[in-house]
Formats: sequence, C-alpha cells, structure tokens
Amino acid sequence: MPRLALVTEGEHRRMPWKNGGGTTAEVLSEPGPYGALLWRLSIADVAGSGPFSDFAGYERHILLLAGDGFVLRFAGGPPHRLHRLLEPFTFDGGRPVACELLGGPVRDLNLMVARGAAEGSLRVLRIPAGGRVELPLAGTALLYLVEGALQGGGVPLAPGDTLHAEGAGGEVLDVSAAVGSAVVLATITPARR
Repeated sequence: MPRLALVTEGEHRRMPWKNGGGTTAEVLSEPGPYGALLWRLSIADVAGSGPFSDFAGYERHILLLAGDGFVLRFAGGPPHRLHRLLEPFTFDGGRPVACELLGGPVRDLNLMVARGAAEGSLRVLRIPAGGRVELPLAGTALLYLVEGALQGGGVPLAPGDTLHAEGAGGEVLDVSAAVGSAVVLATITPARR
C-alpha cells in the first residue's frame, strides 16, 4: 500500500532565492547525501525579469502556472519561450540563464532533481468529472492540484494541495476527480546503479 501525506498550500515554506532576486515557496523536498537536496518541488512568484539562480548538478523541470509567461535566454544557446500554461520544460540547472517576462508577474512550478542520484519528470493530467486513473508507483509521486477536486488514494485534494505518495514497483495510486481537474504529476525515481 502506498504511503500518502497531504501538504496544503498553507504549509509551504517560503524562502529567498539563492541569488537573492525573489522568494520561492517550497512545497516538499528530500535531503540527499552530505546535506545536499536530492529533490525539491517549489513554486516561484516572479515579479520582474532577471537571472535564474545557479543550480549546478541539478536537472530543472519548470512549467507556467499563471501569467503571460517568459523567455529563457541561455548563455551560448537558443532562447526558449515558456508562454503556455502547464507545459513542462527541462534544462540543466547549472546553465546560466536569464528570464525575460512577456507581460506582468508570473507564477511557475519547479522540480529540481540531483543529476546522477535520481531522475525526475513533470507531466500534466487532465481528468474529466467522474474520471479515474491508476498511477503506477516506482518511487516518489507528487500530485499538485491546479484546479478542480481530486481524491488520491482516498485523500481529498483542493487546489493548491499536494499529495506525496511513496510506493514500490507494482503499487498503484488510484486518483479520481469529482469535477474536471488539472493536476501536475511530478515523479522522482532513484537512478539505476
């Protein structure tokens, strides 16, 4: 049976960005060896254009939750425009990058995963009213509810809530929607040795 824990929006831990340019709300994190983070799920409110913090050694997965979006300008590479809501994008967290807002402030969701220690991904599930999905587990699954009303393993979620599920291979998390819902599924699996 999967181990489940609910984290409400009010339980997020606010902290300054590594570069001091703003703040982020940490949803959940797991320490790795030697005190470094193995992974972190967080939500950032970006009020102005500027550089991203350096997360060398981490794979960074990001998606837009609200706002007009932004352009990521990478040193020595082509820019990437992130302007569609709930469309994930992955890049090297240590790569120098600046964010240029396309309009006003934005809110984005970030999953940082230590490269070589684990593998992560973000995907968005849209579940119709009365719909049900079974999510196979093989490590950590984090369900962040963007809109709607869900139950995951019998635990009810409201928008802004995150369900933390841990399970071994072969275990399944049953997710059902009372109304049409959009949920971000972040998965973290240990790297194969």
